[in-house]
Amino acid sequence: MRPVEEWINVRLVKPLAYSYDNQEISVLWNNVRSNAFAVGHGTKQGGVLSPYLLTRYIRVLLYAVASSRYGCRVSNISANIFAYAMIVCYLLAPSRHALQLLISTVQCYIVSHF
Repeated sequence: MRPVEEWINVRLVKPLAYSYDNQEISVLWNNVRSNAFAVGHGTKQGGVLSPYLLTRYIRVLLYAVASSRYGCRVSNISANIFAYAMIVCYLLAPSRHALQLLISTVQCYIVSHF
């Protein structure tokens, strides 16, 4: 895996940080819009950049699971983990034993990174 500095364009960090720090949203329910309120933390679901930012955040985990020899493969391509737009990953395995190996891989990542 490349260091963070290699895949982050520093010129994008300040505008993104400003946008996320100063973001306000409102809720539309039954054709009635709420007052705007600030959004504090996290990747905004539904945002154009959300899927990209999420995969940048968990890319090492995705790589660790995808490069393991566990789970499903299609034409010699790893198909054992899928993630998109939320911190929900789908692990695919042909058996309970293989699924447990994938879960153990995720668990090792979490223990070593948090």
